[in-house]
Amino acid sequence: MKSIIKYILLPIIFITAFFTDSLSQSASEHIQKGISNYQSGNYPLAVKDFDRALQTQGDYIGQPEEDTNKETYTNESDEIISQTQKESYEGTIKETYAVTSGEQYADDEVKKYVNSPIEYQGDEPAKIYLYRGWTYFQMGDRESALRDFDSAVSLDPSLSEVYFKRALLNYKVDQEKACTSLKQAIQSGHKSAKQLFDLICGDSE
Repeated sequence: MKSIIKYILLPIIFITAFFTDSLSQSASEHIQKGISNYQSGNYPLAVKDFDRALQTQGDYIGQPEEDTNKETYTNESDEIISQTQKESYEGTIKETYAVTSGEQYADDEVKKYVNSPIEYQGDEPAKIYLYRGWTYFQMGDRESALRDFDSAVSLDPSLSEVYFKRALLNYKVDQEKACTSLKQAIQSGHKSAKQLFDLICGDSE
């Protein structure tokens, strides 16, 4: 009888300890884990870490269940965007623009920002949504990324990086929206937004 009780209690104790430890971790610890998993290319686990950070702060807004058919990649430079998004990105470039050195430079600059490591900017809920939204983008989930960016802006309209990231997301998909987001990033003091605006928006001021 004692052995039966032991086998019943042990899993319960283990599960309780696991969740207690998870809940006892601070938002900052979850964020650091999320950024670490992002850097290593484990985007689904990074999303879960950012989820826990938001739950710790009581600001969690859930996302729809992830489509299990979506492809995810490691952090190799040519595989950061899902294959579907990459094909759309490259196809739109070919269809929309003539190949010129200036346009190619703009494309390369955008790709550089898309492929750059995520940077820690703080523990505020708006910034956690920014981290999670950018992670969704790298997974090829543009809709969830936009939803998180909207949440970030609603919490902190002065967060310049979210406007900049939104512009990168819309580049070649909707250039007008990309330019609008870059203007907002400039107004919010983003250091790189003006250079990118001049490259991709030209005379649209």
